[in-house]
Amino acid sequence: MTPMSDAHDHQPDAFDHLLDEAKAKAVPGNRDLEVTFAVPLSAETLSGLTERAHREGRDVAEIVAEALRVAAA
Repeated sequence: MTPMSDAHDHQPDAFDHLLDEAKAKAVPGNRDLEVTFAVPLSAETLSGLTERAHREGRDVAEIVAEALRVAAA
């Protein structure tokens, strides 16, 4: 059997050339990009959120967005 070399038996900067291509670059956001996701919601929950929106005089979308933020926290 041949002896195995130490995994760390190299110069500290031996692989820097490989990392040059992997450096992060900041790219400004695309305002034309829209992200959509689906969240399963029971009819009972949706009815409750709709009733709350009517009771508080708010838009249903605001109430649903608020509920999603609370659930994600």
